[in-house]
Parts: sequence; structure tokens; C-alpha cells
Amino acid sequence: MIEICGGACYEIQSFWGIFDWIVTVIGPLCMIILSNMILIGRVFLQRRKMMRTNVWRNNQALLVQLLLITSLHCIAWLPLCIVSLISLVEVPSSEVIQELQNNWILVSPIYLTIIGFPVVCIFALPELRDKLRLVINYQRHHRSGHRIHPTSVNICLDTRH
Repeated sequence: MIEICGGACYEIQSFWGIFDWIVTVIGPLCMIILSNMILIGRVFLQRRKMMRTNVWRNNQALLVQLLLITSLHCIAWLPLCIVSLISLVEVPSSEVIQELQNNWILVSPIYLTIIGFPVVCIFALPELRDKLRLVINYQRHHRSGHRIHPTSVNICLDTRH
């Protein structure tokens, strides 16, 4: 008998499913969080040592961009990882956890991050934001110059015929 499954069939086996989930989802998320905390700490330590305002402004912009992208990633993946860890540890899963996993409530924010990353980049990069404003203002100005305005037409009806 052939078993048909929606994903990778090795995930049905408990050991390989748990191993795959930890290595491909939970591990990278923990690495991202840990490395960002180390990087933020290093930036603040370097700020104290250097005390240069122009370098700090550049680092501050990079730090804001890093925090925005990382927080968007963590907001999407962290609830799914927490619920999956609870369901892996708790052998008889509760009804709430099963409902969350079965209805794909926790999976949909992952797809929203794909839409959210360009928006975050626009807000995080001032050069891109300024260029986008120029393009929008140019298009707005270009369209307003070629508007068609109604004209009045005087029609003289000659009723003498």
C-alpha cells in the first residue's frame, strides 16, 4: 500500500520529522535571533568606543534596517515554531494547538512576509524612499499637465428656415 502525504513523506516518521523541523526551521530562526543580538551589542559597544556622530548615523540606519527585517521575519516564524515545539514536547496535543496547526492560521503570516519585505526596505533605505517620492511626484505632475478640461461650445440655432 502506498501512502500519499502532502509534504515530504519522511516527516511522517517521528524522528526524521522532528530532526528536519529543528534543522530547517527552528535552528535558523535561533541563529538569526542570536546573531542579531550579538551584532546589536557589538554596534553599541563600538559606539561607546568611537563616539563619532557621522559613523553612528550610518550604523544607526543599518541597525534600523536590520531590526525591521529581523523583526518581520521573527513575527512570522516565531509563533509557528513555539506551537510546533509545544506539540512536539506535549505528547497528547491540546485541541487549541491542533486547531492552530490544522487551519493554517500560523502559516499564513509566513507568506505575508514576502509582501512585507519590500515595504520594510522602502522605509529602511532613505535613498530608495527619496527616489520613490521623486517618481511618484513626477508621475503626478506629468499627469496633471495633460488633463483634458471641458470646453464650452456655443451653438447658434438658426430658426429662420
